[in-house]
Amino acid sequence: MESVGARLRHTRESHGYTIEQVARDTHIAKRFIDALENEDFSAFPGDPYLIGFMRTYSDYLGLNPQETIQLYHNMQLQEQPPPIEELIAPRHQLPVGRILIVAVAIAAVVGIGYLAVTSDVFVRQPEDATPVAEQPSTPVGRTHRMVEQIVEQRFALGDRIVVPVLDVDYTVTIAAIGQSLTLRYGDAERAIGADQDAVLDLTQDGRADLRVVVRRLETQETPPTAVLRFDRGGVPAAAAVVDDGAVQDSGLPDLGATSIPAREAQARLITQATTAAPFTIQINFVGNTMVRYQLDSAPRVEQYHQSGQSISVTAQRQIKLWVSNAGSTRLQVAGQDVPLGGPGQVTAALIAWVPGQQTGDQLLQIFPVY
Repeated sequence: MESVGARLRHTRESHGYTIEQVARDTHIAKRFIDALENEDFSAFPGDPYLIGFMRTYSDYLGLNPQETIQLYHNMQLQEQPPPIEELIAPRHQLPVGRILIVAVAIAAVVGIGYLAVTSDVFVRQPEDATPVAEQPSTPVGRTHRMVEQIVEQRFALGDRIVVPVLDVDYTVTIAAIGQSLTLRYGDAERAIGADQDAVLDLTQDGRADLRVVVRRLETQETPPTAVLRFDRGGVPAAAAVVDDGAVQDSGLPDLGATSIPAREAQARLITQATTAAPFTIQINFVGNTMVRYQLDSAPRVEQYHQSGQSISVTAQRQIKLWVSNAGSTRLQVAGQDVPLGGPGQVTAALIAWVPGQQTGDQLLQIFPVY
């Protein structure tokens, strides 16, 4: 029977994928991909992480995740020897000690019953006494320190994420995982639904410090887990936190703002017209790429595309676009070629009609989103 590691490795090699490419597309660290293929399961911090990475990797390779996980469980059962006690027939001995214990217990019960009837040693509790309910608490999980700008992985209930902001550490705790995810930070709590995102004001200064995206909630696992994306640079510079937790920004040009000079990029003009009109976006893929886009106010779409595939959509006013590998995409907007970036580069952009400052024409521009 083929082992789990050999099955994953042979399938990856048959597709012609490298480990670096798989790590880039699935957001799984290279050391964990190596550990899965070499069956070094001790490299994972816990079984929920191992199962989660195995499910994601199998799905990426086109394998049935449940079959792969079942194969792993079968391997674990085969490697565990039966307890020696089950192989040795138990000896039948006269339980003398057990008989003495039972006799002493009966005598004690009789004595306590006599005292209860003849004395005031035992006092009956009032019938209206209300038992104190035990307060539920969040289990203590692992502590993860966020050293990169973006972290995307599976977290378990009770896990804590330490986020440095201006040389001060702030802790975000996964307090509940159910129909939605509940995060606790300081004296505040925030609930986020599946496939939703939110920004957190960790410093309590009225400005957003951290963007959280809920990819998936796994409530059937023990403990429950969630695939989350934490992004310290995913909030526009003009974003501010208001009372209802929504993000408020001051206009389209601010979406291209960044506090890092090396990352500054200007909006680029694609075309202009006297009036704004619907425009077509065509993307041809020359490599495997994850794409997310949102047309105008429609729901967000997320898809994984392989080399040779393409998509074509039409926007009325704007489209928000995110790609995991800009070098593997060929973008055309309103018939114009628009470069997004180099190989392996994660790119986010807003393509929208905006009024011209001098001519009064409508300008179709692409704005970088940080």
